Amino acid sequence: MAATKTNTNTAAAADEAAAKLKALTEETNAKLAEYAEQAAAEQKKAALAAIESYEDSVLKIVDSYEKAVADAKIDWLKDIVTPQVEATRELTTAYVSAARKLVN
Repeated sequence: MAATKTNTNTAAAADEAAAKLKALTEETNAKLAEYAEQAAAEQKKAALAAIESYEDSVLKIVDSYEKAVADAKIDWLKDIVTPQVEATRELTTAYVSAARKLVN
């Protein structure tokens, strides 16, 4: 009879330990999921900030290039630079738009 009582106590203790382990595992998984979600949101913000910075930088460079040529008052140079500037703006806009769609 004592052996049966010991086996019952051991089984009950094992069941209790298993239940605690299951609860801790579920809690840990929930926290990990929350942290992963937060990390993904922060990565998205960082990616969008990088895209914005890239766009601003390229457009500022293109604008300064265009202004420098306009100030030079050399018509043949303007004829060369203007299409390059327009193409760069269009490509940058398309690239940035695609990158934003990919991130979102």
